[in-house]
Amino acid sequence: MKGIVIIVGERLRRFRLARGMALGDLETAVDRLVSSQTLSKYEHGKLQPTASEIKASSGILIIQRNPNVIPIVEG
Repeated sequence: MKGIVIIVGERLRRFRLARGMALGDLETAVDRLVSSQTLSKYEHGKLQPTASEIKASSGILIIQRNPNVIPIVEG
């Protein structure tokens, strides 16, 4: 079974590519909240994004929340 970090990264990459965005495009779109290098680490499962970073990215990529998924809570 895949870990949540891998799943989040795979979905981030899939949605980004579906919108024709490069990593740098997403970095700019989230007002440089996260660098393209960090986004790449998320996509490859090497780093876990915070809830605020997921929220910022999903807003840009227009990712619909799945009601069957337990939300990640910060703090």
